[in-house]
Amino acid sequence: MEDINNKFIIFNAQKNYKFLCMYLYDLQSHINYCYENNIINLYNKNVILGKIYELVKEINNDYNNFIINKIDF
Repeated sequence: MEDINNKFIIFNAQKNYKFLCMYLYDLQSHINYCYENNIINLYNKNVILGKIYELVKEINNDYNNFIINKIDF
């Protein structure tokens, strides 16, 4: 029973991870669109994309640590 529970937890983590990554990818695409249409300038584009990059790194790190801890269970 515990094995099924762990698989379910990992499945949900993967689903949430995919959702967050797609959300941040879409946000990045939107920022590039805004820059290409002169809605934001290059400086603001780079600042926002830098923050998105930091979020992606943090999400990847947290996800990897979570999966490793669940597998070591």
